[in-house]
Amino acid sequence: VLLLLTPLVCVPLHLAAARRLRVHLRAPVNLEKDEAGTLGVEFQKSGFLPLCLIGCSLSVENRLTGGRQRLFVRASAPIGRKCTAEYDFVSAHCGSLLVQTRRVRLYDPFGLIGIPWKDTAEAKTTVQPKGFAQSVLVEQDAWRPDDSETYSQEKPGFDLSEVYQLRDYQPGDSLRQMHWKLSEKLDRLVIREPSLPVQRSILVLWERAQAETETQSDAQADVIVTLCRSLLEAGAQFTLAWNDTAEGRLVMQPLHDLDELSGILPRLLSARASAEDESGAERFCRSERAAAFSHIVYLTGAQPERGAVLERFGRLTTLCEADGAAQSGALTFDTEHYPEQLMELTV
Repeated sequence: VLLLLTPLVCVPLHLAAARRLRVHLRAPVNLEKDEAGTLGVEFQKSGFLPLCLIGCSLSVENRLTGGRQRLFVRASAPIGRKCTAEYDFVSAHCGSLLVQTRRVRLYDPFGLIGIPWKDTAEAKTTVQPKGFAQSVLVEQDAWRPDDSETYSQEKPGFDLSEVYQLRDYQPGDSLRQMHWKLSEKLDRLVIREPSLPVQRSILVLWERAQAETETQSDAQADVIVTLCRSLLEAGAQFTLAWNDTAEGRLVMQPLHDLDELSGILPRLLSARASAEDESGAERFCRSERAAAFSHIVYLTGAQPERGAVLERFGRLTTLCEADGAAQSGALTFDTEHYPEQLMELTV
């Protein structure tokens, strides 16, 4: 009789406990590809109502590659107010992982009757690419303003020999930029904003408007992150761009040091590929900042011809991921041998 009544008695107890249950997910902030990480699921309840058995189904989505995993954890909190279940997981591909609770149910000791918990919990972690040894040669006209005669009209830069615009002084401005004569004449502090030499402007554009497999997205992410690190280590400042297919726009982020690169990795590694009519190269050509760059590195899949529209802005270097396919005018690499194929690069 007790065995038959136990599941029925647990139903009203779990209905009351479900309203007071809180679920929290803990995931490591950063992981490397193929590195094991621990995912913690914490169940916290108020009151003294026992929870005999908790079943939790988790969804792990790689927002870069589109891959999904399903995990199932169990825990129990018969007396205490908190219990934690841990699960070890490994990601074979880099990317930004979104972990969410899909189904949480409170069961009786025999697992017969489940009471659903209707809220959701989530956690995020970034699986970084391993990277590879790469030597990047930045040609002088790509990063030195010595012989530049053309300056950007869209944004300021760092060449004090040419004035971009005059504006009022703001706290934090360098005294080197002060226009003393004009400040004395106007009786207020005036700053000279330096110009940006076009020859010094480098754009790294990652094309995401294309159909790709998980392995292809993983390889391209490794290439783009390694290239950015190599450029920064070579002392080159540049702008990283990729098309956000979810929002239908082009994201452009200036990078000056490795800390800035680390800060945008979660967003960069969330850029899922999507076969769209308009490419990132076409979006860039329509942007107001297109004329500010003359040196463009274009990373794409098996359709490098979509980047041909970039040639009118200056020198174009195309990196094409195409297994076994030779593309004219593009540096090709494949998903297995790209560390050797791209170990030396000239920009």
